[in-house]
Amino acid sequence: MIFGYVLNKVSWLYGQQAGDNTLQKVLDTINGIGGAFHNPLPSFLPRNLLVGVGCGIGFRMVVYYKAKNAKKFRQGVEYGSARWSA
Repeated sequence: MIFGYVLNKVSWLYGQQAGDNTLQKVLDTINGIGGAFHNPLPSFLPRNLLVGVGCGIGFRMVVYYKAKNAKKFRQGVEYGSARWSA
């Protein structure tokens, strides 16, 4: 949720930047990141909500996938020794 909230605020700040040059808007967003958090409420504009929710769900899916595929290692014991030991 925190990841989605932060990206919602960054998306709002990016939308507030003037100009057509994407690189300049990104640099201005990075320089003004502190200004996005003066108001603690998230942005309720549809684009900003979509960015926040989408990135939050994506981050959660990555964490879930990494945790699900983690191998179980036993400290000091060779991997797979329980099945092949005599």
